[in-house]
Amino acid sequence: MAEDEYNKKLESLQQYIPFLNNMIVQLRDPRKKNREQQLTKMVSLHSMITDKKKK
Repeated sequence: MAEDEYNKKLESLQQYIPFLNNMIVQLRDPRKKNREQQLTKMVSLHSMITDKKKK
């Protein structure tokens, strides 16, 4: 039962993938200074949502 709930939640979070992709591109802009922490968080969140192997 918990795995079904997890999969439903993961599926609902996938709507944010385009937003995360845009944020990652913006945060990687060399003109943006001191954004490493935010970039790391966005990349990590993107990985959690898109990596099917993580559970």
